Amino acid sequence: MSELVTATEFARRVGVSQQRVSQLVADGKLPTVPAARNRRKIPWAEGKATWDAERGITPAADPQPGADPLAPPAQPKPDAEAPYRATVAERFAKARADDKAHQAEIRRLHMEELKGTLVRLADVKAEARELGTRIRVAIQAIPARVAPMLEGRTVHEIEAILDTATTEALQALSEGKFASPQPP
Repeated sequence: MSELVTATEFARRVGVSQQRVSQLVADGKLPTVPAARNRRKIPWAEGKATWDAERGITPAADPQPGADPLAPPAQPKPDAEAPYRATVAERFAKARADDKAHQAEIRRLHMEELKGTLVRLADVKAEARELGTRIRVAIQAIPARVAPMLEGRTVHEIEAILDTATTEALQALSEGKFASPQPP
């Protein structure tokens, strides 16, 4: 009797999935023999011969009478599903790698946010809207606040007062949520 192998080992040796071998065993296309613990095993020689015959491969050890011994071995029938299986496997592997890369990037961004080196876009937009409103209100308030101080002044004094008022208004606005610390 030939060597007995599991469906997994048979699949590894012939280069297909274990599920495909199990399906062929269930369909009765591969021979099996009872083994220990209610399991079935595949006799390697008989199973391989059946496998090769299904694919139109003739054994190299038994040349046909009168056949040229130097002739190349018979080529197996092309497996029409092989490119599709390879493509699906490659696409799955790429999708899985991409998913892992995206998960790593999300974890990195989350860590930067926790450290405070990254802020959310929505927070920045809200702060920019608030700052824009504060700038508009501060600049519109300058004439009403400064006008009484300008009466009877020279042009140079008026320019100095307006410059001081504008600088004070803008200085007060530089204290936003995302403002950089100012040197003393």
